[in-house]
Amino acid sequence: MLSLIICTYKRNQSIKRLIISIKKCTVKPDDILIIDASNDIQIKDLINSIDLTGINVRYYFVSE
Repeated sequence: MLSLIICTYKRNQSIKRLIISIKKCTVKPDDILIIDASNDIQIKDLINSIDLTGINVRYYFVSE
C-alpha cells in the first residue's frame, strides 16, 4: 500500500497540478491525504472536480 500525504496552505493551483501529475504516474498511490491549513473551501471543490478513479482521497482541514 502506498499513501501520499500533502500538506498545504493556500496553494490551490499547485495542488491541482500535483494531483494531475500523480494521475500520470505509472505507480499511483492507493491513498492521498490532503492536510489543509488555509480554510479555503475552494480547494475541496477543486479536488472534487478532478477524476480520481481508483485513488482514495481524504481531505482534512487543520486550524492554524
